Amino acid sequence: MDLNRLKIFFVLYQEKNMRRAAERLHSSQPSLSQQLSKLRHQFNDELFVKVPQGLEPTSFADKLYQNSYETFHQLEQSVTQTSDFNPQHINQTISLAVSPLLAPLLGHRFLKKIKEEAPNLTIHIHQWSQHTLELIRSDQIQIGVHYQITSQDKQIREVSIAKDSFRCLIRKDHPIKANVVSMAEAAKYPFTTIISSDWNSKISYAEQAFDALGLEVDVRYRSELPEGILDVVQNTDMIFPCSMLYRFMDPDVYRSFTLEEKIPTLTPNICSYYHYKNDKDTLTMWLISLFKEVLTSP
Repeated sequence: MDLNRLKIFFVLYQEKNMRRAAERLHSSQPSLSQQLSKLRHQFNDELFVKVPQGLEPTSFADKLYQNSYETFHQLEQSVTQTSDFNPQHINQTISLAVSPLLAPLLGHRFLKKIKEEAPNLTIHIHQWSQHTLELIRSDQIQIGVHYQITSQDKQIREVSIAKDSFRCLIRKDHPIKANVVSMAEAAKYPFTTIISSDWNSKISYAEQAFDALGLEVDVRYRSELPEGILDVVQNTDMIFPCSMLYRFMDPDVYRSFTLEEKIPTLTPNICSYYHYKNDKDTLTMWLISLFKEVLTSP
């Protein structure tokens, strides 16, 4: 059995869409259709039927995927790892998911490390969403990076890669002038926070932190877009709790202060998430090491 052809079946099953599968495999749709015809002939089954939403697998395709995907993945890893791992030899495209809270930390510095160590590797960064864990399970996302989330999914591995704390970003001429401020004083002003799926989509961490001290905070503006948050901070008296690891800040526009109180909610872990079958995958472990290096280096 041709492993490459079998991989086409697995990607088609995961995407259930010919165009998306072709893009993921860096192939053309006509070429993919030819390979699908050969798979149908080999298995003597239609495998997929066209529906308005894309492709729907047959019952045989369902059983084939469920019974063989795990074995295929292990075999693929074994073949790949027969030679010593060298990032310089990587020539592929991988997809990662990053929380919008952490996206500014993994920008050009992460890309620079990739280009230095794996110049032929192409990276697609997606925003962490409510579907990210599902995409990790189906191999559409290699690794996700987020603040520590609560997940009971036994297929997903969690590895802590950094410890964070928060500071409060404000506009340069904000009424608050001190560098260290009590939470009671900060609560006199409205807050703005980033929405991040699986972490604070229902209630912001600012609200949780202030509530722990019996304080009410007015979170007046929330967004998934960091650019929108920064624009609001620049033009209002709103306070934005952001990562202490942020290295960008135009002193002519913004300044920051820290909070007097030290509570666990304000010192979260940053974690990587990946499928457990990649425990010994050298590419996955190498990428996690790069994330850790970028987040913890000065």
